[in-house]
Amino acid sequence: MDKFDRQLQKDLRAHAPQMSTSGKRKFEAALPHKKKHYKGLVIAVFALVLFVLPNINASVAQRLYDLPVVGEIFKVTSIYHYQDDNTDVNIPQVKKHSQSVTYINKSAKEWTTQALSEFKKTFGNAKNASLKVDYKVVTNNKYWFTLKVESLTTAADSGRKVYYYNIDKATGKTVTIKDLFKQGYDYKKVINSSVLKVINSDTKGQYFKEGDDLATPFKTIDQNTQFYINNKHQLVMVFQQGDIGPMSSGTPEFTISTKTVMKGLKEHVKKIIY
Repeated sequence: MDKFDRQLQKDLRAHAPQMSTSGKRKFEAALPHKKKHYKGLVIAVFALVLFVLPNINASVAQRLYDLPVVGEIFKVTSIYHYQDDNTDVNIPQVKKHSQSVTYINKSAKEWTTQALSEFKKTFGNAKNASLKVDYKVVTNNKYWFTLKVESLTTAADSGRKVYYYNIDKATGKTVTIKDLFKQGYDYKKVINSSVLKVINSDTKGQYFKEGDDLATPFKTIDQNTQFYINNKHQLVMVFQQGDIGPMSSGTPEFTISTKTVMKGLKEHVKKIIY
């Protein structure tokens, strides 16, 4: 047993709440009648998942983030579903005890509620307009969690907005684009170059370019530029509808070559993007 294992074991013993006698009996009754040590192991696992993890202190949680099984327990459910003649709105809630998740849940609720409020203020119950707000878990592996919240307004034209919430499971913190890179690394310059390469090679009019009337071409990403890491472990930059191209282009996405940004990534982030 190495130093990490010993410390983790010590912390768990110190902070783990005890399962009640009645609760233990119920678990034992549900288990197949096999060897005692097997039953004890399963009871311990149930206790860990159901009682310890939601209440564990910060120092233990940080060590547990290094264990693959713990990094996969994020669950997302709909805490509110509103539907009427022209709206269908789902508000997500991430089931995980942490400050970052609390922020995400609060922000997603505010974002969704605002979309609904603005829609009703503009269109009321008009049958020729509709609003749909929904969410999707984009990535949920042992290193990373990404939740996408999206609104689609349909009237004379369609309007789409997207927002991505990212959590680095190694730190338990929500992540902005700059958090992926080492201090001093000019990540904006590198990513801008990749985005501009695609824009400049476009021949279908999907993006605004220099010289276009009444349109502002892409200049640079900023802290409000959305991003996520896909299931292929690639960094994807996302722009809101109408920001860098006509509304018909939707919400443009740009997959950034891993080779392009690898040397600037923080060491632990290289486990996520490789």
